[in-house]
Amino acid sequence: MLSEAGLPHKFWGEAVCTATYFQNRLSTKPNKKTPYELWTNRKPDLSHIRIFECKAYAYVLKQKRGKLEDKAVEGVFLGYDNRSKGYRIYLGDNNIMISRTVKLEGNSLPYARKELKKQEEKRNSWLN
Repeated sequence: MLSEAGLPHKFWGEAVCTATYFQNRLSTKPNKKTPYELWTNRKPDLSHIRIFECKAYAYVLKQKRGKLEDKAVEGVFLGYDNRSKGYRIYLGDNNIMISRTVKLEGNSLPYARKELKKQEEKRNSWLN
């Protein structure tokens, strides 16, 4: 997940937690049920599942922003919060925000593009 997304290695813990979250909602061969279903006796709701490391816009509450400030901040989707029904959004500078009001763009992977540009620049500098 990290190499595909182009995320730095410091996010390996977030990747493991998100992969575990997904794995617990996938069915197993022996009993044709998910681990989540076996634990809670309910089928998991998969409508909120999103692509790891996609671009995210998290809503900022009125109390936490000024009158002329943006209503949302841009970040990167890291996964799901364990203690609430919120999404974990990386805002940069080692800040992670947990929010329920988030717009996620599943087809946009910000770090993947940056990683591709870095690799391209390395190749071009080597060729020149």
